[in-house]
Amino acid sequence: MQKPKICFVSENVYLLIGRDVTHNFAGGAEIQQLMLANELTRRGYPVVFVTGDFGQKSGKEWRGIRCIPAYNISSGFPVLRFFYPKLYKLWQGLARADADLYYLRAAGFELAPVVLFARRNGRKVIFCGADERDFDPKRVALPILRDRIMYFWGLRRCDAIVAQNKAQQSLLRKNFLINASIIYNGFHESQREISLQEDILWVANFLNIKQPWIFLELARHFPDEQFVMVGGRTDDRNKEKCNLYDAIASEAKHLSNVKFKGFLPFDLANKQFERAKVFINTSLHEGFPNTFLQAWSMGIPIISFVDPDNLIRENRLGLVATNTSEMIQHLSDFLSSRIIFSANNIRTFCEANFSIERVVDDYETVFRSIMHKAPKSGQ
Repeated sequence: MQKPKICFVSENVYLLIGRDVTHNFAGGAEIQQLMLANELTRRGYPVVFVTGDFGQKSGKEWRGIRCIPAYNISSGFPVLRFFYPKLYKLWQGLARADADLYYLRAAGFELAPVVLFARRNGRKVIFCGADERDFDPKRVALPILRDRIMYFWGLRRCDAIVAQNKAQQSLLRKNFLINASIIYNGFHESQREISLQEDILWVANFLNIKQPWIFLELARHFPDEQFVMVGGRTDDRNKEKCNLYDAIASEAKHLSNVKFKGFLPFDLANKQFERAKVFINTSLHEGFPNTFLQAWSMGIPIISFVDPDNLIRENRLGLVATNTSEMIQHLSDFLSSRIIFSANNIRTFCEANFSIERVVDDYETVFRSIMHKAPKSGQ
């Protein structure tokens, strides 16, 4: 049986493919899609990307995968630009991709036109949630009503939905009466030798839900420890995000035990884990963070507010806190060796459960389950 052609629809993925450092972008959803695409290509699947238009050539390729630029978010006239060039050129890009199966990740208006295109042309759509808000109408991170309406319309009409954990799966079933397959994020096996580690590390984009100020609070409580902070503004057009980044950067300068690295491309950010002895996650919400896998693949424990499917608690992969005071206490227990973790056990668990090969095995099961089904009708 011929393998289906797969199209990843991701506006920002080109910023990683093209290594565009001017946008200071390193999105977790995009990183996962690149790894999936690379492994699928290795297995013989035809793969293509439909991306945003950042001025790249239309024939641009990444590891043999064609990248089709759709629209430029700055082109056109206000209000009208949503229809042209956005919707018009997105539709053109989907047609040029000519795929059997279209894959989207994280909530966005794009899901509606992709689903509509697929229905009109007998194709299939898989959607993968980013974090639990994607399946909660009251909390979905889409401030524009039009975008929310389009996203929820498309969500109800996908051929398959993938959740990153049981909480997402439960929310989807509760709010939309839809079942989802659970597929964890994947990561490549680390080649790093476990050695002396010195830093306490935080890596994330500067968003309010990431609560970066808590990491600085930890640094104040442990002045003899070295803290390293990595992350970018995420969107220079958003003043609130820029203000948060600038405020944290300014505050970090006054703490002698904090190294504020700012934005680093993924490869360089990954190298920061090589010096880390513990990774700190201060987020309010997460799906299944790439940073968890970056840490675990190197045998590094995590102290976190979030614990997808209780993996941290049940497998001795770190410690889970319910508030800042508890996180401070957990870090104290770790630093004083009152609580000890096995780097070898953490790495072994990661390799056994989160290899990109295993993840793509699970996706192939989803592909097979939907490709033989007749296309959905109207609605």
